[in-house]
Amino acid sequence: MKDLEISVQEMAQLDEKTYRLIDMRDDLSYSYGNIPGSIHIPAEELLENPEQLALQYPGEADHLLQEGREQ
Repeated sequence: MKDLEISVQEMAQLDEKTYRLIDMRDDLSYSYGNIPGSIHIPAEELLENPEQLALQYPGEADHLLQEGREQ
């Protein structure tokens, strides 16, 4: 999957309605802290069942799933 990096300052300037932030860390790491409003789907779970993202966010997941296949 393509790594996209963005600083906290850059993210703060974005309109929250224009993106979905997916936290792909494991459950333990996520429990230590996370960004409010982020969607927690551990990487292993997402890679095993990418349809989960497509079902939760119809029409929006296509781009993410396509990027994952390109890598």
